[in-house]
Amino acid sequence: YVCTHVRSAGGRLTGELEPPACFGQGKVVWAERFAAEHGVDLARSFFYTDSISDLPLLERVGHPVAVNPDPRLRRLAQRRGWPMERFY
Repeated sequence: YVCTHVRSAGGRLTGELEPPACFGQGKVVWAERFAAEHGVDLARSFFYTDSISDLPLLERVGHPVAVNPDPRLRRLAQRRGWPMERFY
């Protein structure tokens, strides 16, 4: 899974996050780690998001998809010809 990881010590959560936070460029770092560990080709991968904050990962994968996009992401997806989906 790709998400922010929380540090632990002695079987207890410390409240500290394992950098980088899974946000913006940090999400790309975690996705690349996951891909390397599991033999995933990000160029052949799909990534679905509703937020412009995920732009770095949208640009990293081969198949970016905007789902219920925020206004900025909607405009960018239209300009770049990315598919847009509406999930209710």
